[in-house]
Amino acid sequence: MSTARGFACMLCAPLAALVVLAASTQDKKPDEKALKDDLAKIQGRWSRTGKDQTGNSYRGLKEITGNKETVTFSLDGDVKHVHTVDFKLDRTGKVRTFTYSNMEITEGPNKGVIVEGDRTYIYAVKGNHFVEVDGLLLGAEEEEPSIVIWDRVKD
Repeated sequence: MSTARGFACMLCAPLAALVVLAASTQDKKPDEKALKDDLAKIQGRWSRTGKDQTGNSYRGLKEITGNKETVTFSLDGDVKHVHTVDFKLDRTGKVRTFTYSNMEITEGPNKGVIVEGDRTYIYAVKGNHFVEVDGLLLGAEEEEPSIVIWDRVKD
């Protein structure tokens, strides 16, 4: 083999690897149509009920309009906490993520507090359920993992 051909072949392998890497990176970019479809699926109102630390029953209501979310928690019919956030959806591999930011508490004892930074959790829509899985992503190792299931509110 001549030196020129040998040198050219030495460049072929890294070049081929770069082409494969670029192609695989393209596959990992979220599909804009899929993200729009995901956004459409989560629009509307969702509710859940539970017990607080003292055993009192509460109701949560999540309302999603566009890329804004408002969450309200009521205890015995009295509103105790409301906050609003901006959010964006993403897909990484086979995982859907919901990242929220600009949290402002608009009702309750912490009214007026603005929470800095953003937070991300895994989400899915399964039929009439919006499922949040928190505490599993990198950076959340100190947190207790949790699963919260919201039910779609039928208007």
